[in-house]
Amino acid sequence: TLSYKGISLYLLFDFQSGGRVFSLSNQWGKYSGTLAETAEGNIREDGIIVDGVKATQDANGNWITDGTPNDVTIDAQSHFFYNQGYIINAADIYDASFVKFREARIGYTFPNSMLEKTPFRDLSISVVARNLAILHKNAPNIDPEAAVNAGNIQGFEGGQLPTERSIGVNLKLKF
Repeated sequence: TLSYKGISLYLLFDFQSGGRVFSLSNQWGKYSGTLAETAEGNIREDGIIVDGVKATQDANGNWITDGTPNDVTIDAQSHFFYNQGYIINAADIYDASFVKFREARIGYTFPNSMLEKTPFRDLSISVVARNLAILHKNAPNIDPEAAVNAGNIQGFEGGQLPTERSIGVNLKLKF
């Protein structure tokens, strides 16, 4: 808190370093095509060539390749079903680190000399804002902190709603 001549400014930042979160929102968002990455570069219309090499299976089921780069186009729906989170769940495990701007408060405390003819001895008013911004995160499309659950499902996020930001006025009076 910084104070000068009755004016005070309070800022609160918070962070978490590390942790992992599995995101069902990202898994189903890719599978259903609702996330921006499922439409980038016209992949819905043109399909996508997945990084890798061409391979064939021998009679014993072993994969054989000569290292020729893959040039086969698949449709985006198949890509996000087979190559992303719906089949390969590891695609939707993210680092849960974040940096947040939690709270800002600016206020004014009236001098007691202004309150001499009132029943009050202290009067202050402030504007308070909470949950202002996520300044950094490694998990796309979700708030990694809001994804944290208790009990036996810690680290699993499933269809969270956006977190709320609040702004209010605080009035303090002392008699």
